[in-house]
Amino acid sequence: MEAREAAARVRVEELESQVAELTARLEAERETWSRLRMTREMVAEVVAEMSSSDEASVAEQPVEPTAGDQPVRVVGAIMAPHWREGLSVDAPH
Repeated sequence: MEAREAAARVRVEELESQVAELTARLEAERETWSRLRMTREMVAEVVAEMSSSDEASVAEQPVEPTAGDQPVRVVGAIMAPHWREGLSVDAPH
């Protein structure tokens, strides 16, 4: 009977350890989820503010799709040259 009791106690201690580990992981994931949700909401607010304030000025300013004699790809409001052999990340902007 004592051996069974000892084995049951070991199983309970193992399960308690697993529960503690899972609880800690759950809290960490909840914190990550909360930070990501708040970040997404903040970015959405900033983008909405920027869109409403910049909408008129962007519409009035045409974008020229060239940089010197090199064609560029328009990505939002950022103009980036097309990749070509020998182009490095240190290319001038």
